[in-house]
Amino acid sequence: MSHTTAKDTFNVVKFWPRYEPYNDEAEALTAELIKKLGLGDKHGKKRRIIVASFLYAVQQGVEVDSYNDDDTVIGWLRGHKNKRTDAYQNYPGVSDQSIATVREALIRCGYISQVTESGRSIRHEKDTLPLPPATRYYINFDAFELARLSKAAFVDSNRKAVMVTVTESYEEREQRRDVYNHPSRKLSDSNMHQLAGFGDANAVMATLNRTWTKHPLRLDAPSKFHAGRYASVGTSIFDGNSLKRSGRIYGAWTNRKGASRLGMTIDNEPLCAVDINANSMTLMAGLFATKMKTPLTWSDAYEAAMIRLSHLSGSRRDLRIQVKEVVTVLTGTGNPHKAAPAKGTKAFKVSEDMTEADVKARFVDIRDAVIEAFPAILNLDKEYVHAHGAIFHHESNILKLTLLKLTKLGVVAYPIHDGY
Repeated sequence: MSHTTAKDTFNVVKFWPRYEPYNDEAEALTAELIKKLGLGDKHGKKRRIIVASFLYAVQQGVEVDSYNDDDTVIGWLRGHKNKRTDAYQNYPGVSDQSIATVREALIRCGYISQVTESGRSIRHEKDTLPLPPATRYYINFDAFELARLSKAAFVDSNRKAVMVTVTESYEEREQRRDVYNHPSRKLSDSNMHQLAGFGDANAVMATLNRTWTKHPLRLDAPSKFHAGRYASVGTSIFDGNSLKRSGRIYGAWTNRKGASRLGMTIDNEPLCAVDINANSMTLMAGLFATKMKTPLTWSDAYEAAMIRLSHLSGSRRDLRIQVKEVVTVLTGTGNPHKAAPAKGTKAFKVSEDMTEADVKARFVDIRDAVIEAFPAILNLDKEYVHAHGAIFHHESNILKLTLLKLTKLGVVAYPIHDGY
């Protein structure tokens, strides 16, 4: 595709150093490109990950370029003046210098060229950092054997087993995530390793990752652009400078939609999903020995709140979404008496038919019904008993213990926060 001197938009596929070859074609292409770049055998494992990750990005670029007229470029963060970038510190098998060496070789050998034009980026995966022009690179698709690349398969396998975020308030988290779309700041390895319980937390994830490495999750079925996309590791992310807050497991599968997940496979076998309904409320009821005011048997615990809200207008679907959003906001803030929804939430929007005062009144009505249905929620506090503290921590511990038990039984399962 020809390049112009001014651009309105670019299609951006991101380079992340977390992929390794998964089949023979990917292995061969990776080895051949390392040789063509003149990188030699030194730092072999690092270079294998970086080059494979680059080829994975090119493979994505071919697919995106096939259905869009705008130029497709690679978004490749370059770091600051000292050549370091925090974005790559979360990938243990590589270093900033090794990444820079490979990128410079790719430029020198004509595989990529730096974008100098300004233009709006259309991202094709959830971003974590903004991309100035200096971090975008055109792909010279003619330099690749695209027929062979379409037969290659790569696996997402280079992630830390454990990470711990730096303390932030609920409001700071919402602003960082929803306004700036930035990742949370993480503790350095040296500080994280000093935390009490780090060895145990790391050992649990090492056991699970070993199992998943033997039985990768196929995220996408083979297509004319690739021979399948796989993932084989997860990261347990704790919150607030502590290994007693949260600990949920995240991997390449986490943000996939429910219908997409059911299309995944393990060892070519189809999957089923197990989910705990209204998990936070169920968990709090057990932690504080306070019964939920639901029937003896139920299929949807949120119904216990919804039956108390028959006076509210709107569809039952929308009402359920709002009940769930109220639970999320209360547990997220640790404030059971919160009187307004989170800013920018889609569940509660001001409109011609609903003023800001009406929105707040509806939120409070639903909040009161939630408290009546799930009285344990009154035990929330901003210090520890909230979603990113005790609730997710107990949830993730239960999930990890279950996964370890399943592993011993020879059953492979991947976690989705409060489900499998």
